[in-house]
Amino acid sequence: AACALWRGGGGDGDGDGGGVAAELGAWAASEADEQRQTAQIAAAIEAAARAQRLLLPDADEATYDAFLRAAHTEITQKAGQKCTATRRILVPDDLLDEVIEDLGAMLGRTKVGDPADTDNRMGPLASAAQLASAKEGLAALQTQAEVVWGDPDGGDAINGGTGHFMTPVLLKANAITE
Repeated sequence: AACALWRGGGGDGDGDGGGVAAELGAWAASEADEQRQTAQIAAAIEAAARAQRLLLPDADEATYDAFLRAAHTEITQKAGQKCTATRRILVPDDLLDEVIEDLGAMLGRTKVGDPADTDNRMGPLASAAQLASAKEGLAALQTQAEVVWGDPDGGDAINGGTGHFMTPVLLKANAITE
């Protein structure tokens, strides 16, 4: 149940989830007229890409709140084990710290554990193999991103160590160099 926060990016384009499937350009000022600012988003979206969530810089408070709720649901619902779960969250640089703090706070209030307990909102992964795969994937992502919220090993002690639990983790992509 890991989700990466990306600020733009590149990708290998092969659709396997190993790279960033969408590229988001930087906000740019119009060179023709310094007085007039033009926000530009350059996007190349691969049709087979994993689900992404995009927060625009002019989002009002209601949209921002809805964005956070939807991202939280996508990260925690079915422990992130659905083909349409959000894999990448694209956020303007000036909102990145706020999103990490606010989404992290929401994830921190999410109880992870035995789904038979109605207080729990996120259950285990489907199998030991699925848990191992998720941890391997998280380790691979950490070569290109840093953990900014959560503990990659946080699920080990849940339910007395019985079950295949993983707590939510947020990653922030490393700076992109060309």
